[in-house]
Amino acid sequence: MYGHMNDWVRYAEKEVICAKAMLIQAIHIDETIKVIRLSYSPDDAIKKLMDLLGLDEIGAQCVVDHRLSQLTGIRPDMQKECIEECEKRLSAVRELAKYDKKN
Repeated sequence: MYGHMNDWVRYAEKEVICAKAMLIQAIHIDETIKVIRLSYSPDDAIKKLMDLLGLDEIGAQCVVDHRLSQLTGIRPDMQKECIEECEKRLSAVRELAKYDKKN
């Protein structure tokens, strides 16, 4: 801790963003696979996913970083539980950040 809680908060925020992106892509798995397969590069896939699914850059990057076999195995109901856990963790980290000592 001691001044590093902002890093932990950003990490927890990224976890929430990625979990939500995974839920969105799981709901639209056919479109996601098509975009990834037809993209010329990972950057191209990220831009297309941002446009198609309304993801932000962090979420789209998270989706592109996973193998297709991992993406197809994500169940929306399980992912909702994951999002809830990530949001709880983010809340706890934000609470701890209030008490972090500043140097």
